[in-house]
Amino acid sequence: MINNNLATGPWTPDVYWTNQMMFDLSDNTYNSILYCTAVAMFKSTNGGDSWNKLFPQQVLSEDDFVSVYSVVQDKNNFNSLFVGTQSKGIFHSTDAGNTWSKLNTTIPDSATIFNMYITSSNELIIGSTEGVFYSPDLGVTWENRTNGLPHNYVWNMKYIESGNNDLLFASLPTFGTQGNISTFSGGIYKSSDKGLNWTEINGDLPKMQSDGMFYYYWKFTINPDNHSSIYIGTSVGYPDETLAAFEEWGIYKTENGGNSWAKMDNNVTEGWMDQSFFDERHALVLAMAPSDTNRIYWGRDWIYSSTDAGNSWQQIYTNKIGNAWKGNGFELMMTEGIAFSPINSNVIFIGYDDMGPFRSTDGGNSFKPLDAQMDPYDGYDAGKDILIDPANADIYMSRYDGFGSAFTNGYTMGRIYKSTDDGNTFTNISSGFPDGRPNLAVDFTSGSAGNRTLYATSFSNGVYKSTNSGSTWTAINNGLGGDAQGAWLIKINPNNNAELYLGINNFGGGGALYKSTNSGASWTILNSFPAFDVLSLEFDKVNNIIYCGATENYDWSINGGLFKSADNGTTWTQISNLPRVADITINPDNPNTLFIASQPWYSVWKPDVNIGILKSTDAGNTWQNITKNLNHAFVLFAKLNPNNTSQLFVGTGGGGLWMNDNATGIDETTDAIPTHFYISQNYPNPFNPSTIIEYSIPAVETRHTLYVQLRIYDILGREIMTLVNEQQKPGYYKINFDASSLTSGVYFYRLSTNSGFVQTKKMLLLW
Repeated sequence: MINNNLATGPWTPDVYWTNQMMFDLSDNTYNSILYCTAVAMFKSTNGGDSWNKLFPQQVLSEDDFVSVYSVVQDKNNFNSLFVGTQSKGIFHSTDAGNTWSKLNTTIPDSATIFNMYITSSNELIIGSTEGVFYSPDLGVTWENRTNGLPHNYVWNMKYIESGNNDLLFASLPTFGTQGNISTFSGGIYKSSDKGLNWTEINGDLPKMQSDGMFYYYWKFTINPDNHSSIYIGTSVGYPDETLAAFEEWGIYKTENGGNSWAKMDNNVTEGWMDQSFFDERHALVLAMAPSDTNRIYWGRDWIYSSTDAGNSWQQIYTNKIGNAWKGNGFELMMTEGIAFSPINSNVIFIGYDDMGPFRSTDGGNSFKPLDAQMDPYDGYDAGKDILIDPANADIYMSRYDGFGSAFTNGYTMGRIYKSTDDGNTFTNISSGFPDGRPNLAVDFTSGSAGNRTLYATSFSNGVYKSTNSGSTWTAINNGLGGDAQGAWLIKINPNNNAELYLGINNFGGGGALYKSTNSGASWTILNSFPAFDVLSLEFDKVNNIIYCGATENYDWSINGGLFKSADNGTTWTQISNLPRVADITINPDNPNTLFIASQPWYSVWKPDVNIGILKSTDAGNTWQNITKNLNHAFVLFAKLNPNNTSQLFVGTGGGGLWMNDNATGIDETTDAIPTHFYISQNYPNPFNPSTIIEYSIPAVETRHTLYVQLRIYDILGREIMTLVNEQQKPGYYKINFDASSLTSGVYFYRLSTNSGFVQTKKMLLLW
């Protein structure tokens, strides 16, 4: 793992904002964990190695997802669980999460339930966007206990049981009129009667900065041995981060219950994200070690640790190596792109979503940020495509506003930059190139250094071309029609630089793949390719084969696949039905060896999707999952190092950069045993006359083999063919079903084993 930028940890079934983690009180080994995410609640019984969804019970469409913010377990009845949601209410389970019922409460339906506590007296206390609510009988009756709070929006809440002196603390976001400190309404409050009455304990915390903006406080932690000792951190504003305070940000501490506060983060040892680069030191994480109350952790995209009660702080997310840094696994970064120097094999460039480009001069062991400050180009902070001229090492790079911002704002920002000094400085080369999420391709086979032909997509605008290394750009959208608005991905055929391929992403409105044989002067749609949103495209230049990953709907990816063409895009064969193949890389030393990045996306709903990094040694006919210890499922790219093709680099969305040093030599059987039964939807479907069915057999108890049957039935339920009828070892299997002897119609295929597993799926044969 090369974690120059992010945290490792057990992967979850999908990638969402994590709201709360809680240990199961019934398991004192701490191996059973209840896990809350923004779309569901999951439970692990093996320390986080795998997860099962507990709530909601059924997810059949996007509308079935529920934003889960909080979970609590009854100390007196471990089978009793409560979950709090966004605008859906509170749900209760009396059988450890197997079934759920909605509580009848007086809490408004609009409420988001941020916090829940159960007292030793079986009282339920709720903190929400509609105030604090109290139930003396675990949800049967309710009281509003917001009296004394400045408003109803309770952001964070902590309940401390201490004999006859039980305490309840709450932090609230700040509201008020900018510039008028008397209107400050928020901060931290305390109650000693379970919310009946509240007392403000903001003391002398800073409330307004010089420009009139208010301070926000969210995370706080309390010393369990001394409840008058409290730490609180400034935070980003809600709902607009621009409302956040920046002058006196940091961690504050009180030793007298909130009467007075002292700033505790003046003595900080910086990592690469120092104040000149990233000056938003807000606390989205703030916690105290209960075993050592002098040990405090504080962070956002980074983590700092104090061992002396906040008097001094050490960054723990990176180690310094020379003038560069190597990550420790505590930076939450999206790795957008990577490039390997064709001149110096030790030089590698990576682009991060929020932090821009980085350079390594030691083969990826450590990286140095190339931007002197965060967001140096007025919002174009994400380093995306990075392409290096083999003649003189000029660097061409596309930048945009980053995945989160772009997703929210419609992918409306994008610029192209160039560096002639190894990435130390970049020049904007976007004259005539309109704003829009870019994808960049450079023709290094013609022209000369400093005078290259560049192609780039600009989402919502179309395709653009430069014949002078980016000095000027011209639109080349002839033949695209309305699809020009969805221009998403462009590639140059390495065997014919006049042949271009353009992937369209219309976000489920019908994507497409276009081809140009005259350097972009005109475009022709490839009608044999499905009307899917295009995600990835790569060339096997030795065998003149094109691979393309596409999905039915970029936003809601349930169906999709990996497609292959051996005739320059005239016809296509589907070789996998994975819904999101985000990237494809081919071993130049052996082009039959492929690697793909399979994203989870909505695998919460479709748990049988094979996600992570997959490898094929037979040009895509069969695949092995080699994700292994890559503890992050949301993979963005997989690239072989052309200077060392045994090295596979993987970028993740929130998990930083990873590397496998023996990718092309991986043992095909190692770690390739499936963890669950799975039978795919046949592909293609409908089909004529043959189709492929994939399935997996896991290890079951101590059995080395299982008796497996795969049979075909007609619409009346009559068995008409047996494809498999034998003992099989655990593993992945692929069957080519030839239906040339059958008539058109609906058929069923059923997989069954002597372990009791049975599953049936439908397919359609059309003549």
